[in-house]
Amino acid sequence: MCAVDIIFVMDKSRSDSFEDIQTIVAQLVARFDIESDLVRVGIVTYSNTIKDNFNLNSNYSVGVIQQFIYALTESSGVANTHLAFEYVRTTMLTEAAGDRGDVPNVIVHFTSSTSQQPALTQVCTGTYRYVHVDSSCTFYRSQYQCFHQTAHFCV
Repeated sequence: MCAVDIIFVMDKSRSDSFEDIQTIVAQLVARFDIESDLVRVGIVTYSNTIKDNFNLNSNYSVGVIQQFIYALTESSGVANTHLAFEYVRTTMLTEAAGDRGDVPNVIVHFTSSTSQQPALTQVCTGTYRYVHVDSSCTFYRSQYQCFHQTAHFCV
């Protein structure tokens, strides 16, 4: 297993699927080698605005991260996906928030909604891998062209 920084972007705008998203993310986190700092996990939720976040340097243990995930509450609203991606790029993928410059970044986006601002969602830059998961748990890679797959990812 190689080192990687993973940020889960969780859409809270539709409550009908949020519990499923929580369960999937918590199960994924349990599979990572977090305690040795090989894998760092960050979490951000959104609907109308950016809600809860857990920075990459907040990782204490799998149990603490899972508690954070299950404590999240659902909220209704619109899917301002562009705000979430902007927050990830400008706030979470920084050295101050625990991003490691020599480690690949992976963004895993869980949603059951369509972005309210698709054009703004696509206006971004980055050198990290992007994975989109829709409400039926179908995985898509590089849904948005702005997420370049230049980093090698292995877990």
